[in-house]
Amino acid sequence: MKRILSRDVWVMAALTLLCVVVYGRCVTHEHVLYDDPNIIFENEQVMAGLTWDSITWAITKPNFGLYMPLPTLTFLLDRELFGNWAGGYHGMTLLWHILCVCLFYWVMRRLTGNFPAALAAAILVAVHPVQAMTVNWISARNEIMPAVFMLLSVEMYRRYCGTRNGEERKDREENCGFRKQVLFYGLSVGGMFLGIMSKQGIVMLPVVLLMLDYWPLGRIEISFRVFGATLRRATVLVVEKLPWFAVSGLGAVFAVYGKRDFGAFEGETLLSPAQNIGFALTAFARYLYHIVYPERYIMAYSASGWNPAWWMIGGSALLLFTLTALALWQLWRRPWIIVFWGWFVCFLLPVSGLVRYAAESIALRYLYAPGMGLYLLAGFGLYELTRRIGQHRTTLDGVGQKGRDCPQRAKRDGTVPDFGLYRIKSDKVGQSRTAPDSVRQNQATGMFWAATAVLVVVSSGLAFRQSRFWKDSETLAQRALAVTGGENAMAHNHLGVIRNRQGLRQQGFAHLQKCMELEPERNMWRANYATALNQLGRYNETLTVVKPILDQQPDSVVLLNLYGGALTGLLRFEEAMGYLERALAIEPRYVPSLYNYGVCLQHTGRKDEARDYFERALEVQPTHQMAKKALEEL
Repeated sequence: MKRILSRDVWVMAALTLLCVVVYGRCVTHEHVLYDDPNIIFENEQVMAGLTWDSITWAITKPNFGLYMPLPTLTFLLDRELFGNWAGGYHGMTLLWHILCVCLFYWVMRRLTGNFPAALAAAILVAVHPVQAMTVNWISARNEIMPAVFMLLSVEMYRRYCGTRNGEERKDREENCGFRKQVLFYGLSVGGMFLGIMSKQGIVMLPVVLLMLDYWPLGRIEISFRVFGATLRRATVLVVEKLPWFAVSGLGAVFAVYGKRDFGAFEGETLLSPAQNIGFALTAFARYLYHIVYPERYIMAYSASGWNPAWWMIGGSALLLFTLTALALWQLWRRPWIIVFWGWFVCFLLPVSGLVRYAAESIALRYLYAPGMGLYLLAGFGLYELTRRIGQHRTTLDGVGQKGRDCPQRAKRDGTVPDFGLYRIKSDKVGQSRTAPDSVRQNQATGMFWAATAVLVVVSSGLAFRQSRFWKDSETLAQRALAVTGGENAMAHNHLGVIRNRQGLRQQGFAHLQKCMELEPERNMWRANYATALNQLGRYNETLTVVKPILDQQPDSVVLLNLYGGALTGLLRFEEAMGYLERALAIEPRYVPSLYNYGVCLQHTGRKDEARDYFERALEVQPTHQMAKKALEEL
């Protein structure tokens, strides 16, 4: 046992070092315009740090359309520790990733009993190139934290079941006791609840636990000859999962609550159920493509204008059906295939687009937890392939299967995994037991370890390369334009904002204009375009762009301020004040409205009141130069 623990410590230390080498430079990166400002750096509640009000807000309110109290609380802590230094936030996100990688290795090795395959899968969790987005983007911490708590839930469930590969249930009865079973049962449900409080992407965990009941836990045997017994056992296991299903239902409520409070910029992306089914089918195929070829991917793939043709939907459906049929074909011979494939499908289902409420067609950060199933498939597939090649070569060399070091045939009835585990004789005649993990690790062939070494080098190199594109917003946007041939609206939007901040307003306007050409139906882009028109003094055009959106979203503070600001620029101060007052009634500390309202007061002769509004704007945002200049003029 000490040898096993020592090995695990060294393995987790190596995985930690690998993550630091590949992603460690993220502490030198800036935060990006992709949600980071709204969720963290321009979020007044988060920037307040750990106060009673901000903690209450984090627990009770969505953060930019996502109910994620636990990640938000970690951002509050980061604010206390690091202030505005983005590198500190990046470092904390990396630490969460390292924790998840080590926990994944630990849980999967204990759950499956296969050290080499679990290690290979853990390497992919650590440095598969698609992970570069999640690890290097601060806001994506809300994808890592649910995976951590999900893995804890799986481990507690394994302990509740009291069985691992090669152990008998009597061990549970002798060593665990009823109290420990209840404790682990509650801890597993609690782990899932914490995951749901991080983000609601793991709502399918109860279904995954049911698959783990079949393999590797061996709590049910699927047999069509005794179908009644199989059905009764399955019913018992489903009833056992009712607390987990209850947490899933709570997660669905939290998800709807978050999106309902999101600001209706995304409402135009809702599709019909029939459209969503076709959309989700193609999304599965696209996610598989990026797992296999993780080179040309970007921060966000827009859903606008993405209407897959019938042949795309049909081809995607055929692909998924074929892969699932192959997994079911191996149900009794290699049960791990259907379990790991089911892991991928189940965890990806909620974010596949089947129920759509966002403006992205796919987002590779969503692969963080679902991708673990595919990484396990790769690890176990590589392990079995190299083992069988090794056995074949041994046979060709004249060494039969009866040699003392050859694995015995495992049962293929769906209850015992076909790992070809070595058996060693007990001291008692006629009995045998499974070799401990320290013996099992010797099953992996030199070919397996060579392939794993290649995997480490290739994946690490690609992930390291992808990480550099997250250096800052401009690098990220330029990469997106390079990959898409200049046809990514979000990249143009970000570059437009960046150029405007640099004072290059004509260049910024050109990017925002291109953004509008690519996705004219997106209200968010139209609002940013209207902002650029305002900055260029084209106030009548601003009114024309904003009016139809404002009619749809009459309580949008941003749109009310834009419309009021344009009226202010046209010297229609009395009209402008009505819109600005509505904006301030909704959000009293919204700096642009405070400034614009002060300008209206100033030009209507109410200078003392104007001074008060400029001072309030500077109280919220001390660096607001226009408010400073207005006060100096007064």
